[in-house]
Amino acid sequence: MKLSIFLKGNELKIFVAVLLSALASGCASTYQDPRPLGVQQAELATSLKELSGQYDVIDARNDFYSFTKFEAKALIVSRQENVARFSLIGKEKTITIDGNRCSGRIGADRISPRLYCDGQKVGFFAPVVELATKDYEVTLNGGLLGGQEAMPVKTGDYLFSFFESGSGRPHYYLLKRRSAVTE
Repeated sequence: MKLSIFLKGNELKIFVAVLLSALASGCASTYQDPRPLGVQQAELATSLKELSGQYDVIDARNDFYSFTKFEAKALIVSRQENVARFSLIGKEKTITIDGNRCSGRIGADRISPRLYCDGQKVGFFAPVVELATKDYEVTLNGGLLGGQEAMPVKTGDYLFSFFESGSGRPHYYLLKRRSAVTE
């Protein structure tokens, strides 16, 4: 027995519209963290605690393409409850990215925190600061801007990154954590 479907005119248009809607809704579904809520909250609190502080920028990629020679010098990661604020300090101005809907992860080694947030809707988004757990390179193919030399990241280095709204251009900053000041 053969099963045949013959659709004509409006039937075909309705079928295609329903099919496309179903496909699009599958693509638009948001990420659901599979970890139990208690684990998510604990790892966020630990990541915020471990990564909050002051850092010096020691290398960068795409640092000044959208800004007039921004030249970042430092990063301050601060927290209030379970929200992060990233302040990238340049020669003449500071860019502040308020992270919202933040999530934290602690590596299997239990000592390599990673903090990522959705960020704001305009300007910059998806800020991430992390402690590298392996050696790798940040490479940018450059697109219209031309390629850049790869930025080596070593185990134990800190890396901060975010993206620009509109262009989606990534920005990467290799960091050195400043020693905590004790009183």
